[in-house]
Amino acid sequence: MKKTLVCATLAAALIVPAMLPAQDMRAAMPELPATAAAAAQQAVAETTEQVKAKVKEAITFPQPLLVTDVGQGNNARLIEAILRRAQGVKFETDALAAKDKLEGVGTLVIGVGASTKGLGAAGLDANQEMERTKALVETAKEKKIPVIGVHIGGTPRRGELSDGFNDFVMRASSAFIVWKEGDEDGFFSRIAKDREIPLVVTETKPEVGAALLKLLESGVGAKAGKDKDEAPTSE
Repeated sequence: MKKTLVCATLAAALIVPAMLPAQDMRAAMPELPATAAAAAQQAVAETTEQVKAKVKEAITFPQPLLVTDVGQGNNARLIEAILRRAQGVKFETDALAAKDKLEGVGTLVIGVGASTKGLGAAGLDANQEMERTKALVETAKEKKIPVIGVHIGGTPRRGELSDGFNDFVMRASSAFIVWKEGDEDGFFSRIAKDREIPLVVTETKPEVGAALLKLLESGVGAKAGKDKDEAPTSE
């Protein structure tokens, strides 16, 4: 399979769900002009076609989705904000989802990036969170559930604590989306190249939304990892 690395310029206006603090979410996920959002749809479509042309085994991302958080960095709530603006997307959010939550799930969406505060609030340490993640990913593989990984937190969700989770989730993903600020050192790009994982790198944080919705709409990418019979493991 040819190695696939896609860097796309995308844009999308995000509508903040009522359950989230509006001021905080506007700061985290600023809206873009309608003209930019319209232009982004063409860019995302072109990107999808480029990836499809390069991979031999296209994969779709069926619904319903299970959205979870790995690292407890508020990643799942940001993804939930994206999905709530899209009509007809069936999903459930559970930041602490266990493997039994995968019953009947079509696609697992993992927002990744660690927060010591978030882990503490959840009553978990890094080892416990990794064990939960490993069980979730291994069960998804057994059930042939595709995984979309999303890194939306930029620089604050990188570093020694986060990167253990980032590495594991990326290697387990069927496709991965990252905001460019989180990949300035090429961390995700190198893994994508090594593992032949379709990667979309967005110029801005709001553009992550357009990339995710397009993956759900059109499907794209190859099965995670070089060894299709073996889930990634963590030391």
